[in-house]
Amino acid sequence: MSKRVRVPVIYISGPLTGLADLDEFRAFYEAIGNQGERYGFVVFVPHKHSDPIMNREMTAQQVYYQDYTQVSQAGLMIAYVGRKSHGVGQEIEIAREHGIPVILLSETDCVISRMTLGNPTIWKHLLAPDLKSLVDVLEEFLLQVGLYQTLN
Repeated sequence: MSKRVRVPVIYISGPLTGLADLDEFRAFYEAIGNQGERYGFVVFVPHKHSDPIMNREMTAQQVYYQDYTQVSQAGLMIAYVGRKSHGVGQEIEIAREHGIPVILLSETDCVISRMTLGNPTIWKHLLAPDLKSLVDVLEEFLLQVGLYQTLN
């Protein structure tokens, strides 16, 4: 009988509602998700399940309970905070409530709320000049701390 190993879940948090450049952000969140999956993690990317355009039929309550459940069961949250978002703030607070570490991502020229930065669940705030560079900086950090293991 083989031993069952639980694969850690990474929750990707980031604004979706009201973005003029939504496709660019979808691609950014998916790039982070693909990176996590390459290293063996299960990754929950919310817009793949409750996109404000593609899943308009979902009620606000359905979105809330789905995301609450996914955040509370994750082992790590990666949150893009370069654009203001009530939902991202709520998800970070849900992570805090459940003791889930959060890595913040933002561009170097963004001003981030001290309330967000001061949240005790924040593990690290990673900065880069643009979204593509943020994906690379995230991978470098997670390899450095041993969360991602180099694949041979």
